[in-house]
Amino acid sequence: MKGMYSIDARPLIFQKADGSRVEYNSSNEKYKPLNEYDLSNKNTYSEDGVLIKEANPTDYDWQIAIKLQRISPIYKIEDLLNRHYDQTSDKELFLKHIRYHISGFLPNLHPSRKEFILAWVEETRKLLKHSQKHISANIPELEIKRIHKQLVQGFVLTEDGENTNQIGTEKFKSKPLIALLIKELSRQYNLPETEVFRQVKAIWKLNSSELKNYKKPAKSKIGDYEGYLDSITT
Repeated sequence: MKGMYSIDARPLIFQKADGSRVEYNSSNEKYKPLNEYDLSNKNTYSEDGVLIKEANPTDYDWQIAIKLQRISPIYKIEDLLNRHYDQTSDKELFLKHIRYHISGFLPNLHPSRKEFILAWVEETRKLLKHSQKHISANIPELEIKRIHKQLVQGFVLTEDGENTNQIGTEKFKSKPLIALLIKELSRQYNLPETEVFRQVKAIWKLNSSELKNYKKPAKSKIGDYEGYLDSITT
């Protein structure tokens, strides 16, 4: 797959006008990738640098497999995989590719290396899954205003999402309107309250009194929020 790996930009294979080929050896210090974790460029170019033919993806699979087998010390495997993971265009596919495809190139891989690689794949997969759950969705402006109108009219949304007319009650008075709005949008869109507040603030220019009345979420909910109020009021 194109874009799977981080490839050194420098051409090593050239085709002359007469059809003959010149290939520089990437094992030569002069032609090694500038980044030690990158793979050598296996595309074929004309003498003036125009791409003639793209490399077979298997050429790169073999390169990454050899690096995984030979790189030393063993903990540099993590840096190698991170380098390509950060550059790849499809992170989920990359993890599957390393887990199921590249392992087939290494039947005699030392057990400690295989364990290290599989542990990296599993940990990275968990982190990717977690980040995908927290990708911010854009809340429609009309939806924000609809729920705000409900609250203004006296409909308070309870923890389980049911509407109850509690206007004037102590429970309602104890929570500023903006906090109720953010809480309900957070529940409906499965977003952190800080992200909801950012989107609400982007739509409505909240004044200083509203900002003061907004009860900041507990640290356990939003993680490290040092400088949080400063960042949302600038």
